[in-house]
Parts: sequence; structure tokens; C-alpha cells
Amino acid sequence: MVSATPKVLFITGVRKSDLLNRQKKDTTVFEDLKNNVTYANIPSRLIKYNELGRTITARCWSCDHEYTGVEIFFPKVIDNDKFLAEGCFNSFKCLMSYVKLYYSNSLDEIESINKVNFLKRLLVERVPGLVASLEPALPKYVMSKYGGSMADEDYLALL
Repeated sequence: MVSATPKVLFITGVRKSDLLNRQKKDTTVFEDLKNNVTYANIPSRLIKYNELGRTITARCWSCDHEYTGVEIFFPKVIDNDKFLAEGCFNSFKCLMSYVKLYYSNSLDEIESINKVNFLKRLLVERVPGLVASLEPALPKYVMSKYGGSMADEDYLALL
């Protein structure tokens, strides 16, 4: 006989107030992003079409360089007038390296590349002179700070 009583999982040391504090923290991070504050790590966030092409200061999720420039992100979900954005990249090459690394399943990769192409078309229309090569960047491990033989400046010149 199967019981109709719902099952509840209690986790030792976790209280309802912990969950409420987490939600408040996420809201604060989003407000900081709206105020164009320098940040190093970004959760998935909503970006409206009219916000495309804005300038930000961030650290690239792929090559780990801090930069100031056009906001390039992975469009995880594309809605009518907004994107659910993941990550922050200093070039489309770095974005493509991220896609190849984390979305390498053949169906996921094809869909992801199509999303990146759509974002590229929108950004190139809005930002004159934006270089939008979809060739993946070299792995960051070729740089000397990660044990490779390439200087940071040489690596950045390839982006």
C-alpha cells in the first residue's frame, strides 16, 4: 500500500532564514549589475534587447582577463524581448571556447552555436567595429601564468 502523505526532507543545519537570505543576496547582485558595477563572477541574469551593446568592466569566464568593453555573454535562453545570460566574455572567440568546453554534446553544441550566431548578429548591428569571429580561442593554459609558454599580451592579441 502506497501512502498519500507527502515526504519531507529535513537537512540538518539549514533553516528557512538561510534560504531567505540567499534570495536577498541574489537580488542585491542583480541590482549591482544594473548599476554597472565591476564584478568578477556573474550568475545567470536577464538582459533585455535594448540593453545589448552596453559597456561593462568584468573578468572573462574563458581566459580570465579583466577587461572593459562590450558585454558578450552566452544566451542560455532567448525569449521575446530578453536573454537569460550566462557568463561574461571579452570576445566571441572566448565565448566559443566556453561553448565548446561546456556544451560539447552534439545537439547542445549545434543549438548553442545557433544562439551565439543570433547574439552576434544583434551585437554587430548595434556596435560598429565589433570583431565577431566565431573561431574558438586557444585554451587559457597556453599562457605563462597557467604553465604555458605564451605571454598574456600575445594571447590577448589573438583575441
